[in-house]
Amino acid sequence: MTKRLQLIESKFRVALEKALSWAESVFISNYPFSADKSELTLLERIAVLLICFHNRLVAQNAVRREVTAFVYSQADKRMLIPVLLRMMQRADNDESIRVNLIIHSPLSTNDMHQNILKQLTSLGCNISTNKLNLIKACLQPHGKVVLLCLDQRGFYEHHKAGVDVADMLRSFGVKTVSIEHGGSREEMVTGLATSASDVVLVWGRRVLHELVEKHKLDRSKLRLVGNPLHDKLLRLERNQIIHTVESHYPEFKRKSFGKAIVVLATCIHYEYKDYENEQEMYWIFLQHIYDSLDFSRVCLFIKTHPEDPDNPLYAQLIPPHSTESVYIFDSRTPELDVYSLLHVADVLVTRASTVAEEALVMGKKVIAFDLITSGPSQYYKHLEPYGYYRTVYASPQNALREAISDALSSQSNHNYETVIEDFTYLLDGKSTDRAVDEVIDQVLQ
Repeated sequence: MTKRLQLIESKFRVALEKALSWAESVFISNYPFSADKSELTLLERIAVLLICFHNRLVAQNAVRREVTAFVYSQADKRMLIPVLLRMMQRADNDESIRVNLIIHSPLSTNDMHQNILKQLTSLGCNISTNKLNLIKACLQPHGKVVLLCLDQRGFYEHHKAGVDVADMLRSFGVKTVSIEHGGSREEMVTGLATSASDVVLVWGRRVLHELVEKHKLDRSKLRLVGNPLHDKLLRLERNQIIHTVESHYPEFKRKSFGKAIVVLATCIHYEYKDYENEQEMYWIFLQHIYDSLDFSRVCLFIKTHPEDPDNPLYAQLIPPHSTESVYIFDSRTPELDVYSLLHVADVLVTRASTVAEEALVMGKKVIAFDLITSGPSQYYKHLEPYGYYRTVYASPQNALREAISDALSSQSNHNYETVIEDFTYLLDGKSTDRAVDEVIDQVLQ
């Protein structure tokens, strides 16, 4: 009997699939995201079909307002989730704007912090892993806005999913809003200038100026909001951070007494990818840093990059006599993110990263260490006038050791007002709200 029921069910599904495919070909001649239709369930495809019937039979008077975040990369997750969360927390939303989150491959729900997903769900966010909400937005575009992050034509190989989504949405009249994610490095600004979205949220005045003056972008496309991630900086408390460090490393309090804290925030992938001996260069880079630190005076906090390969290289190279002075925190330790570690740091050592800008915003001293002058640190030399920022190379041998010693003993020369305006606009804890305001404005237009 069971086999017979299974056979009947199978025949029914085949018949339904044929009927659906026929109806779709007749009533939806231009199916949005047709290549992704296979991700939808039969019920979801029926829902799309019903929307088309409804659009044909009923005049579109009422507008259903929706904001959908399309998240498919770590950058999307980092930049868009705080905006989405804040939008749902604000009283002025009062449920008049529906909020959706699409977590799309190569990301999955397992890549998200589960507490954040629970919080979003409890606030009424509709979370999915397919493009159903994008398809529905295309069929009823009025009042719909989609949030993107990686949508730059200049980096199409890495941003293909975002660019293609933005182009498809535009062809149906759906608005898109993108947000800066890569800081003021020239290459990143050039990429940002190729954003496929209708509106781009920009962090600071420096990037805004370059987009308008150098890349000739229409100023009306840009919105200066600050970096939403920097709102957290005003809430950081040193004692709480140290307490959290001690929860991971109970010996820290005893071993760190009287020592300064140096934070290393770098990566052991990508930045030397154009060199034949890439892996050897990462090894030499880390070894030189360890050799340049006086562990009788400093503790080293290492914040690993979320896209670094899972290997023990950071731990492998720690000098045997210094194991109790090196503390490694990876991306699976969200309560000790890079901002928390910078807050308690005396000096940051990096190679080439937006974290250097953020350290300057936090009033920290920065040493950009590179093996060679033609390495990636060359693209961050524009930071040198902003404060204590020194570029140091592996040669001469003692250059890094001397630079760290000088940074620990000398005074900073930050121009805080200029640093903040240029890189994060206003460090007032309201950047996320400004981003939400701009998104809501697009929805209501």
